[in-house]
Amino acid sequence: MLMLEKPVLNCLLDSQIGALAVTEKRRVAFREGVISIPRMNHQFAQPREKTISESIANIPDGSTKRYTLQLLKPGVVFREEVFLSKSKPFVTFMSDPGNPGVIVWNDTATTPGKDGKPLGTVGSATVTVESDYFIASGLVFKNDVPLPKPGAKKAQAPALRVQGTKATFYNATVIGGQVALYDQKGLHYFKNCTIKGAVADTTQAS
Repeated sequence: MLMLEKPVLNCLLDSQIGALAVTEKRRVAFREGVISIPRMNHQFAQPREKTISESIANIPDGSTKRYTLQLLKPGVVFREEVFLSKSKPFVTFMSDPGNPGVIVWNDTATTPGKDGKPLGTVGSATVTVESDYFIASGLVFKNDVPLPKPGAKKAQAPALRVQGTKATFYNATVIGGQVALYDQKGLHYFKNCTIKGAVADTTQAS
């Protein structure tokens, strides 16, 4: 499930982020950069860990080589919260845009955390990316909490929060409540992506 790739995108991300509309030719080159491939289902590896979080835990901190998680085989649903810390740069999540894998959870800004306090917008995203040079291709980020009523306060339910810089997203879908995509900080490039969420009534916000 974890595949170590040559860090061919480092300079590309640094020099011309706008040129990262990945062509099919570049996709092929990207796959050919794989050094180690476990059992394969077409170009998608069969998962050995049960969760994405378990896979992330196996990635060495501070690595300068790219790891691709191809556990997101077509149509599979992972119901979990995923956190990619600053210490794990150069990570790729890959699936099939024609039948995408889904990462889904259902926290909101008012959900109590382990300390009993509300998680807030920062802590309630289904997927949080704080690492640099992250890539996602062909999958769905989703927060499936019921949509809030019009004018509801503190109803943030982000599906994706991105804080690391030079992150890129291709053929991805982000579905959530208010602040479905929390584009918090850094340089981020979205190509052929769909974002769906609720709009807060700012006239009634406290």
